[in-house]
Formats: sequence, structure tokens, C-alpha cells
Amino acid sequence: MRIYRQLAELPAQAAPVVATIGNFDGVHLGHQAVIAEVIARARFLGGLSLAITFDPHPARILRPQQPQPLITPLPRKLELLADTGIDATLVLPFTEELGSRSAHDFAAQVLVQAVHVTEVHEGANFRFGH
Repeated sequence: MRIYRQLAELPAQAAPVVATIGNFDGVHLGHQAVIAEVIARARFLGGLSLAITFDPHPARILRPQQPQPLITPLPRKLELLADTGIDATLVLPFTEELGSRSAHDFAAQVLVQAVHVTEVHEGANFRFGH
């Protein structure tokens, strides 16, 4: 699994990018099911499967007064994501600026313009953007 830590590190992508976004703390069975869908769809399209996650955990920036205990530290999370067979993971640095973006701006500027996603797959209770 390739690991990217900045949007600028992503290679120019001619093939479709099928992504999922989340904290993936613990990489539990629900995460694994969504990731399996992403991998299958990317293979079907002849593209790249990508997990997009954040470091630090958004709650640590958005609600620092309420410490968010983590199930798995980032190095372990990356190991667990690699074990799923996903092609790559983008670890976006989570900042107040990133957390203040609207869902529309995040989708347009990050997912479409920077990552060039073709599809995004998520669980039923997923939300993003300010």
C-alpha cells in the first residue's frame, strides 16, 4: 500500500480513483466492508482504490477540551488498512482550516480537484464537512 501524507504527493492519475473517507479508528468490520467495496469497484474500473484518513483525529482539533481516545495509533491504523488490500492511503493533516470547510468545498477542492475521485463509497452514517 502506498501512503501519501499531502495532497501534493498524489501522482497524476489517469485511471479512475475510487475512494472512501474516514478516521478508520480500529478498522472494524464496517470499515472493512466499505473498503472491500472500494477495492472491488476500483478493480472493475481498472483504477486505484484509496482510503482518505486524517491525522490527528478531527475531534482532537475541533473539541480539544474533550479528549478523544484512539483505538489504534496512526502507524497501526496504516498497517490495518494495508491488510485490507487497498492500493493507497492519503493521510490528510487535519487542521482547523480543513475542519471549517463546507462539505461542498471539501468535495470540490479536495476530492474532485486534488484527488480526482470518480466515486466515493461510505457507510450509512458518514458525514463530512463543516
